[in-house]
Amino acid sequence: MEKVGQLTIHTNILTTKGVTTTTTIKSHVNVISRANVAMVRPDLTSSNADEHVSANGILGDLKTTLDAISGTGITATISGNGIHLYRATPFGVTSPEKQLMTVTTTEAII
Repeated sequence: MEKVGQLTIHTNILTTKGVTTTTTIKSHVNVISRANVAMVRPDLTSSNADEHVSANGILGDLKTTLDAISGTGITATISGNGIHLYRATPFGVTSPEKQLMTVTTTEAII
């Protein structure tokens, strides 16, 4: 690792099956987020085709994380390929990827 001003340049060298790959992170983007109850995000997912990543795995991790935070009053329920969040008092949910989020308030269109 090398430090250049405020930026840390990180280089990773990986050798698999006789092939060496070097990945260098030269820049990053700051994510500005806010939370009034809890800040939860899924773990990073694999970009490797050999590793299986499923919606159930990601949603399960989110639910487990939310369930482990006491005092939020949030009930998380996995329903199909989505997660339903309920709380008796108002709360906000944000995502940098708008297509990942559909919010239904008091009624659902079936």
